[in-house]
Amino acid sequence: MEGISVAQSSKARAKPKVLKRMEIEPRLGGGHIVTHHYTDYRHDPEPHEFEKGEGEEALKHIAHHAGLPHPKLEEQEGSEPEPVD
Repeated sequence: MEGISVAQSSKARAKPKVLKRMEIEPRLGGGHIVTHHYTDYRHDPEPHEFEKGEGEEALKHIAHHAGLPHPKLEEQEGSEPEPVD
């Protein structure tokens, strides 16, 4: 009769980071916070802060993680962003 096998480590290994969703919310003082949430609970959410004026970087960041082509932004005269309530 053989003995009981014991695992080498009692600590569970985290699975690879797989993005479950992103949350986008306004940042106090302008800009946005993009928070990454992962499928495995052992990976903490990761907030990425973008200050006012970093909209293009925020869009590229979101597109990259969503698997979309990077947006090509052009400034349009007279166009302003909608205010956030």
